[in-house]
Amino acid sequence: MRARWFEFDMDAMRLGIVTENHFPRLGGMELATYALAATLSRLPDTSVGVACAAMPEVPRDFPYPYSVYRPRSFFYLTPYLYRQSISTMIRREGSLVLLGQILHGGGYTAVKMAERFHLPAVAASHGSDVQRVPEIGHGAGFQPEMTRRVAYTLAGADRILAVSRMNRDMILELGADPAKVEILPNGCLYQEIGAVPEEDLRGRYGLGPEDFVVITVGRNRAVKRMALLFKALALVRADAPHLRCLCVGPREDLAALVENYGLEQMVILTGRVPDRVGGVSGQAPPFPELVNLYRAADLYVSVSHVEAFNMSALDALAAGVPILVSGQQGVRDVMVEGQTGFTLAEETPEALASMLLDLSRRREELRSRRETIRQSVAHLSWDHVARQLRDLLLTLLA
Repeated sequence: MRARWFEFDMDAMRLGIVTENHFPRLGGMELATYALAATLSRLPDTSVGVACAAMPEVPRDFPYPYSVYRPRSFFYLTPYLYRQSISTMIRREGSLVLLGQILHGGGYTAVKMAERFHLPAVAASHGSDVQRVPEIGHGAGFQPEMTRRVAYTLAGADRILAVSRMNRDMILELGADPAKVEILPNGCLYQEIGAVPEEDLRGRYGLGPEDFVVITVGRNRAVKRMALLFKALALVRADAPHLRCLCVGPREDLAALVENYGLEQMVILTGRVPDRVGGVSGQAPPFPELVNLYRAADLYVSVSHVEAFNMSALDALAAGVPILVSGQQGVRDVMVEGQTGFTLAEETPEALASMLLDLSRRREELRSRRETIRQSVAHLSWDHVARQLRDLLLTLLA
């Protein structure tokens, strides 16, 4: 155990979170950090500070519900100013433990800063830091400097957090000490999602009561394999005239894919929801329009090559919507196969088309399960996850 730099109350937890990107920039890790920090800050005898990147597009007075330390952006001095912000956070907040997000990013920096201040360090993996998809060059392991940083973090961190069993196994394959690796899944805003007033968005997007609606959520990147989904939709077009697909996220090249597969009548591109980066106006998640888009759907679909956990899928479950995911997805840890979710065992357009067609014929059955599906993830509220993390962190101070 490292020598501590000051005395502390054994029952108190003062956590410093180190991350590069942060909310209101949108992404799974950004949303997870925001929700985790906000929830921890409401627990008794717990305080949180977050040190993050400059994010020049975000107003300096953005209303965070916890202390945030952001450096000024100043050319080549920015990395130095980032480290100074972390030092300021540690001193002002009296941080007892550092938690770094992403092994080659905030995790690496947290381990470095923890060594300087003689603090315990926890590093959290979020997927791409340990994943490898050779056919698309996805994963930090294809970059030597990132590989070096991950190895340094795995060796130097006192604990390593994995969001799923699959994520843990990938960490162990890189040589991590099994005794240091803990599984702590991402949470969801379970109560908050349930409290969002219901608004029927089907009419806004031209969807009828007879339509079977699938929804995808996220940025169109190679790892998401949107072409696989679109190929499957094209195959069922004639047999499932009432099957429609909502694609939520930046349009990017999706319009070209829709046109390429002749899916103009099946696919609806909503654009980003909320429609500005992270709701810079100050709107906090869950975003009501996004929650009601989940509710407007009959099935959430993700056919990514790999997802360490997939928070969008978890949010769909929290909204009562069953999920269909590919095999390499950590969210399978929390779904009940055949009841709250389904796994695409054979990852081909033909197999996906067959599953979509079958599930579309079971529309009323799936709709009747909504409350059961929602309750299946009640234990993954951020309050529950934050308390688990707090208990884990306190063991490092014993």
